[in-house]
Amino acid sequence: MPLVIEHNTREFKPVPAGTHLALCTMIVNIGVQDNSKFEPRPKLYIRWEIPDERVTWIDRKGSEHSGPATIGRFYTKSLAPKANLRRDLEIWRGKSFTESELRAFDVAIFLGRACQLSVVHKEGPERISANVAAISAPPRGAKPKPSGKLVLFDADNWDDETFAELPPWLQQLIKDRIVNAPAQKIAPEPEHSKEPVAVHGRNAVAAKPELDDRIPF
Repeated sequence: MPLVIEHNTREFKPVPAGTHLALCTMIVNIGVQDNSKFEPRPKLYIRWEIPDERVTWIDRKGSEHSGPATIGRFYTKSLAPKANLRRDLEIWRGKSFTESELRAFDVAIFLGRACQLSVVHKEGPERISANVAAISAPPRGAKPKPSGKLVLFDADNWDDETFAELPPWLQQLIKDRIVNAPAQKIAPEPEHSKEPVAVHGRNAVAAKPELDDRIPF
């Protein structure tokens, strides 16, 4: 029985560098993730659609599709004073968190909300990757519509139907999470961080990404 391996020669197109109007279409609590350099931490993944950037892709059955480009970012699940999640959400909504919000904040309220994303490119050994460098409030009156379902998944409150909506590489990260750690709310906690790796496009790599989340700017 032959085992045939094919090289995919289709060109990979990263989200263009610059500022884009975007819409949050996915928020995922991926659970506590191992890290080779730091202690395990609870992580979130947030994904945005960029309506003005269109891409095409081939599904597993060989059918071609087109739709808005997507880009995402991993965050440590923390609202500590220097946490990247806290900084980005405060800038996005245009106000600081109150003491009451810091005790327990529902990040799901950002699902379906528009924003502006600043995207930068980083050249790697095989290709250029696109990374979210900054998030800000959208232009007044901007109300983009999602191209499909809005997805909210919490690994600590499992739902099979929603899990099936996630891309395979993200499903695998969730399956590989550290499940014996206690569930944690989004609340202040110490944080040490470094440069992030963002996942973008409709065909994100299946290899496990680094889940760190500092962006220098």
